[in-house]
Amino acid sequence: MAYDHRPMYVQCRLNYGLYTGDVAPTTYLGPVNITKLELNSIKQEQERLISNMEGSWGEALASVAKPTDPGTITMEFNSMPQELLSLVIGADVSALTQTNDAVPDEVITTVLDTWVPLANRFLDSATPLVLETSPSTVIATTKYEVDYNAGLIRALHADAVGVGKLATYKKLAITAGESYAAGKAKSAYIKLYGTALEKITGNAGLLTIYKASVSPSSAYDWVKGGFATGSLTGDLITPTGFGSPYLFEYNP
Repeated sequence: MAYDHRPMYVQCRLNYGLYTGDVAPTTYLGPVNITKLELNSIKQEQERLISNMEGSWGEALASVAKPTDPGTITMEFNSMPQELLSLVIGADVSALTQTNDAVPDEVITTVLDTWVPLANRFLDSATPLVLETSPSTVIATTKYEVDYNAGLIRALHADAVGVGKLATYKKLAITAGESYAAGKAKSAYIKLYGTALEKITGNAGLLTIYKASVSPSSAYDWVKGGFATGSLTGDLITPTGFGSPYLFEYNP
C-alpha cells in the first residue's frame, strides 16, 4: 500500500440524546455547539518482569501493557438546552408559570434606601406599581424605586417610608418558564451522534459516541459575562451488543 500523508481537519455537528435508565435514546436534540470534545483512550500501565539474574539484573525480560482505567470523555459547549443546563448546574427542573393577576393594596412596610420584598416576583413593568399611604393618598413615583423582576421596592424619600403602606401592581404572565433547583449531585448517560466533516477533502463522516456516563466537571460562573459555557466529563461505556464505546466512520 502506498503511503498516504492524509492530513485531517475535522469539524463536527453533533446531536445528543439522554438514556432513560439503561434504554438508549431513539431521537436526538441538536445540534449542540460543542467547543471541546476530548475522547481519551483506555489508560494502560506496563506490567514488567524484571530480571533478578546476574548479568541482566534490573532489565525488563518482558513487559505487557495492562488496562487500568476506562476511556474518558470531556466536553465543553455553549448551547444550553434545558437538559444540558440542568446537568451543568446540578438541578431538578420544574415548570414556572403565573397569571397576569392584579394585586390590589398589598400592605407593606417600606424602609429608606433599603430594598423590601413584595409578596410576588416577576411583576408587569407595563403597569407601574402604585404606592399609597391610604387608598386615597398616592405617593409620587419619584419617591420610591421598584425592581419589577425581583419584586422589590425601595423608599427614596421620607414620604414613602413607613408601616402600612399599600402597593398595587400586576404580576407578569409566565406560561412556559423554567425553575432550576440547583446545586445537587446530577449525572446522566448521554449519546452523541452526527456529522464529522473532513474539511480538506470535503468528505463527510459520522461520529457516534454510543454511551458515556457524565457529570459536571467545572464551576459555573453566573456573573463573568459572555456566553454561558458548560462542561461535562466522565467514562466512555461500551453498551451491550456493541464492540466499542464510540465509532468514527469516514470515506477518505
